[in-house]
Amino acid sequence: MLVLAAAGSKTVTQDHPLFATARQTFERVSDGIRSVRPTARATHHHQHLIAALAAMGVALRRAQEDLHLSAMARARVDSVLVPLQSAYQQLRWAGHALPGFEIVDVSQACCAPRDGATPH
Repeated sequence: MLVLAAAGSKTVTQDHPLFATARQTFERVSDGIRSVRPTARATHHHQHLIAALAAMGVALRRAQEDLHLSAMARARVDSVLVPLQSAYQQLRWAGHALPGFEIVDVSQACCAPRDGATPH
């Protein structure tokens, strides 16, 4: 949605169904993660998840403030993109902090785009 908004799409607004779904999913996941009481071994991992939630919350709030604008200025896109990048970094660190929680490389998925030389 951010790419569409940056490209000047008039269909990307605060009322867009995907934006509502993103907000609802974020709230549900956020409640779940915040309610967990991690073990001593998982505390470091959980701290990164909490930091990722905080950054994603900032990104969603900024998007809600700016997505009603058509042809978003680059600075407005960056105001949403920067906390998203921070959240992604926190998720990467969380993946390193506890075995079994690595970020999945979707480029290796069966549905990922491939060049002609690479078999599925």
